[in-house]
Amino acid sequence: MRTKKENANFRNFLNKLIEKITDEIPENDKIKIDRLLKIKDTLFHRAPEILNNSFLDILSFLRGNIVLLEDDSKNPQYVKNIKTIWADACIKFKNGFEASEKED
Repeated sequence: MRTKKENANFRNFLNKLIEKITDEIPENDKIKIDRLLKIKDTLFHRAPEILNNSFLDILSFLRGNIVLLEDDSKNPQYVKNIKTIWADACIKFKNGFEASEKED
């Protein structure tokens, strides 16, 4: 169970993650951007005990909306960037997001 401060830090971590991903999506792809922003809007209304679901919501969005080709050289640059952002976020999530947030 997280403390109030840990929950606040986790919400900020998720908020920054969504912002980084949104910044990579081409501006003309409003549907994807809007879907991510809906996830972001729910962050500060979610009960602490189900906050991890937001991380899963982001993963679900990525799986359903960002096409990742097996041959990475064929992926658009924004997809490669999102892949890197997500991989970094997974490492931070696994290792404890608080320490990594102080470094950002």
